[in-house]
Amino acid sequence: MVVALLGLGTVGKSTYNAIINKESTFFNDILIKYTLVKNTNKHRDIPDNVLTDSFDKIINDDEVETIIEMTGSSDSYYYITESLNKRKNVITASKEVISNHFSELEKLASEKGVSLLYEAAVGGGIPIVNTLNNLSSINKIYKIEGILNGTTNFILSNMHIEKNDFESSLLIAQKRGFAEADSSSDFLGLDMVRKISILSQIAYKTEIDNTKVYRFGIQGITKEIIDIVSLIGYTLKFVCYSELRGNSIYIGVEPIAFKSKELFSSVNYEYNVIRYYGNHCGVQTMVGKGAGPITANSILNDIKLLYYGYKSNYSIENNYVIIGPNKDKCRLFIKYKYKSKLENIIDADFDGIALTKKIDYDTLINNLDNISFYARIYE
Repeated sequence: MVVALLGLGTVGKSTYNAIINKESTFFNDILIKYTLVKNTNKHRDIPDNVLTDSFDKIINDDEVETIIEMTGSSDSYYYITESLNKRKNVITASKEVISNHFSELEKLASEKGVSLLYEAAVGGGIPIVNTLNNLSSINKIYKIEGILNGTTNFILSNMHIEKNDFESSLLIAQKRGFAEADSSSDFLGLDMVRKISILSQIAYKTEIDNTKVYRFGIQGITKEIIDIVSLIGYTLKFVCYSELRGNSIYIGVEPIAFKSKELFSSVNYEYNVIRYYGNHCGVQTMVGKGAGPITANSILNDIKLLYYGYKSNYSIENNYVIIGPNKDKCRLFIKYKYKSKLENIIDADFDGIALTKKIDYDTLINNLDNISFYARIYE
């Protein structure tokens, strides 16, 4: 199989090395003909005949069968659509492009008789995409929940375990390569919106508009909140979820407090966890590293699937209504501004941080202007 790599970042370099160094006999049949980078002078360890800054050169070479897109750039959508139109298989790590153009790209791949694979877009090295693709053909998957962002999970773990404040935990995450200089999309929940959108579209075979996915970020978290949550026997996590009920999908991203004995409480630092529910498969859980070089495992797995004849077969079968947040009544940890406005819902108060009675989401939304942070209690 002749392939071209687009991008030589952390994931791209790990993928390149695995193939070039023949870390498995399988890679004897994989040839990297091109590697696309912005500046060829920065990658002198790559042979000149392989290194290129010209996408046109790659896309117009009929020998190239598969494009492996790992640029993480604004050009990702262009690279993917052009490659599919040229009847080349595409493997991509772009969660943003896949989540926003899911059905469009799947349809294009089908029309051109090629395949689109995107295991690396969700869960790092965890093979959740292919798993759900397989299971959804024989199961009715009706619920997905997970910690799917290594940056925020690292920070929250650091705050709980090492008792650091948010700023110190972020700095440690950045020094260890688990957080970007600008991690706002992580804190705001945008990254997990894209990931739960992809998994939900696979599982429920319906289109999902990302703008309808509810989200409440963790940018308002403080050490004081973590201390109170821990004191009462809970661990705070940043979680995404979706659930199919009848013809509606409840889908969102928000902070959730788990009892310390719950599995999600023990998944820490850069690790991710995904739990899904189906009528035949029951409850299944997958845990693994969610970011970094291990993501190359997902790219390599997609290469192997293509090599052995995998063909995309996704189709939109349903037209479910996207509701937004889970609207079940629940208790919350909240950091409030004015207690007098919340007297009727507070069950226990810890001087600015409170544990509420069971309330519905309409009550929460109506009081958000007086709540700087909340975490739903998982029960």
